[in-house]
Amino acid sequence: MKSYNNQSGRSMVEILGVLAIVAVLSVGGIAGYSKAMAKFKIGKTLDQVSTLVTEIRSLYSGSNEYQGISVTSLITYQIIPNEMIVDANNAKNVFGTPILIGPWDGGVAGSNVGFEIIYNGLSKNTCIQLATADWGGSAASSFVGMQITGASIALNTNLASEFSWLNGNYPLNMVTAGAECADDVDNSISWIYR
Repeated sequence: MKSYNNQSGRSMVEILGVLAIVAVLSVGGIAGYSKAMAKFKIGKTLDQVSTLVTEIRSLYSGSNEYQGISVTSLITYQIIPNEMIVDANNAKNVFGTPILIGPWDGGVAGSNVGFEIIYNGLSKNTCIQLATADWGGSAASSFVGMQITGASIALNTNLASEFSWLNGNYPLNMVTAGAECADDVDNSISWIYR
């Protein structure tokens, strides 16, 4: 008498093989997603800062100074996009850290001839990519300079002597930006505009 064993299904080795392939594809997908998100955040930051500069300059176009400029006043005047607003007095960037905006006096106390925008809490790679972006170093641009540090920056209205790249050549090259941006995740960039 013949006995037939008609078992169907997968062996344990086949199942483990399929799981290994799924795991490899998942790791690759996560890495790809992380890179895509980082690239998106850099692009979004470039857009946010450019939009803020345009809107601020438009708001203050009838004035020869930026007295009273702050995140709170810009929220009140509806200059800061809704996606960036935390509450009536605070805004955050795409990296989830607070944005600081204030007047800049160009080294002449009380003149408020310009303004600065500060992003703190940036990774080294993000810091390098933002520092090497073309923020407008031409004579026709209102861009004055930037400060790059491996620590948080606070608003200070007299920053003429503190800015590492005031009236420098822009955009910065990768070597210079890499030397300025620290290896930790608390890098800061401050941009100054007139």
